[in-house]
This record gives sequence, C-alpha cells and structure tokens, in this order.
Amino acid sequence: MNFKFPKVIFTIFFILLFTSNSRSIPRINFTVSDTTAPIASHGVFLSIYMDNFQDIIAGFQFELISSRPDLVKFDFSEDGFDSTNSIVSGYDYLSVIQTNSDSSSIQITGLSDLPGTGGTNPGIYPQQGGLFLKIPFNTIDSTFGIADFTSVIEIQPRLHFADAKGTLIGLVSDTTIDTTNYLLCQEWLLDSCILYDTINAGPDNYDYVVTDTTVDIYIDSNQVRGFDGSITIIPNILNCDNNNSGMVEISDLVCVVNYLFGDFNVLACPTMDCDTNNSGIIDISDLTYLIEYLFNNGPPP
Repeated sequence: MNFKFPKVIFTIFFILLFTSNSRSIPRINFTVSDTTAPIASHGVFLSIYMDNFQDIIAGFQFELISSRPDLVKFDFSEDGFDSTNSIVSGYDYLSVIQTNSDSSSIQITGLSDLPGTGGTNPGIYPQQGGLFLKIPFNTIDSTFGIADFTSVIEIQPRLHFADAKGTLIGLVSDTTIDTTNYLLCQEWLLDSCILYDTINAGPDNYDYVVTDTTVDIYIDSNQVRGFDGSITIIPNILNCDNNNSGMVEISDLVCVVNYLFGDFNVLACPTMDCDTNNSGIIDISDLTYLIEYLFNNGPPP
C-alpha cells in the first residue's frame, strides 16, 4: 500500500525540522592539540587544527590563554608562528598580539586577502582536519617543587571566523523579554487611548500589553566549536641528574650539598630530584648514597 503526503504538509515538516536543527549543526571545529615538551624547551610548537564543513573562511580572530604561565609561556621573540604547509599559509595578513605581560595569552588575527597585494585569495575552502597554525612556546627551566606538570591552553569565548563579505560565521540573535506591562485605558478618544494606567492584569481586565526586550547577539557555540588543548611538561626521569645534563656526576652531588647545607640555586640545578630511598624527601641518607655511587662504585641512584 502506498501513502502520499500532501506537499504542503511535507514542506512545513521540512521547514520545522531544518529550523530546529540548524543551530545545532557544527559549521566549524577549532581544536588545540594536546602535546608534551621537555623542561627548558624554547621555540617548540603547539599545533592547532580546524574543520570548516561549509564555509569559506576569509578572516579570523581568536585568543589563547595558558592556564599555567609558571609552566608554559607563548614565545614570539624569534620567528613567530609557523604557517608552513598550513591551511592559512596563503593568507595576506597574519598578526599576533600578546595580551598579558607574562606571555600567558595571545590574540591572533588573519585576513586571506588585502587590497593592493596582488592576486586574490578567497580563503579556506571547506575541508576537515587541516593544520591551522603552529604556535611557539617555552617551558619552565626547572620542575623543582612542582607536582602538576600540565597547562591547559584555553580558547577564549571570542572565537570569530568570517566569510569574504565580512559576515561572522555562526552569528545569531535572541530576544529576551525583560518586563511585561499590562495597561488599562482610563480615557479613550474615539478608538485611541489617551490615558492609561499600568495594572496587575487579570484574565480580561487589560487593554494593552507592552513588553521591554533585549536583543542579544552572539556566536552560537554549537555552530562554531572550540576545543581546548594542553601542554604537559616532561620532568627529569634520571634520578639525581639534578642539572639535566643526561648523566649523574659530581656537579649533581654539589646540587645536593647546596640543597642541604648551602645556597641552593634552582637555575644551576633545574631538575633537582635525588630521593634515592623513596622517603619523599631529600636528606643526608641521599647524599651518602650519591657519594657511594660516585666514589666507591656503589649502586646507581
């Protein structure tokens, strides 16, 4: 048995379905990767990726913040970000502004095509999984006294992408009713009210309804989605390699002596960790153990 639905009913159903789901369909996924880096790393890179499912991206602006500037700082003192083989490599304009004095936050802006630069670049055509940019960063020189080695790289809410007309992608508006006023007319002039009072309305005792509204314009986070990433510092894994030289030697013994008795310098001993007996602290027994290893052929720490 075949059923035929009237075209009007089908059209109304389609419109309602599209309207209810249009805001929930992602148009852009912007993803900061999770990565690791050794301590005392300089000029290493954090990768960002993007999916743009239907729009041509002609411009963008976003801000990133390192949640742990004591571990990770953005560094644009040398060559800046790396756009080699990225989907913005042909952009006419790329700039970065450090928005905090401690290098913990940056704002990056890009435009695919500038007047007078020769040629045209419409932008990033719809694609998935493309490398967007590589962001340079530095890691802390010492992990001494630090228990948590991960800094979350947070995408701030102002994540903006635009098409070639300058229209922000995912821009929506909502109207909020702030107050509702019910008015009862006290004096009529023909069909027009010339004097009215504001009242607490019952079911039938008002003549007008007046609402005060606010229009909110924002980027729909269901259409433009940002995914935070992280940078995890790899601490020293060789016990008692206190100066991060890659071996245990007399200079590491000096670090322990200065830590216990002298003027300890964390810059000279950035990976200070010489708990040889897993007691949870560095004490005289660890110093004795290290002396035995270095001078009397004792077991390694």
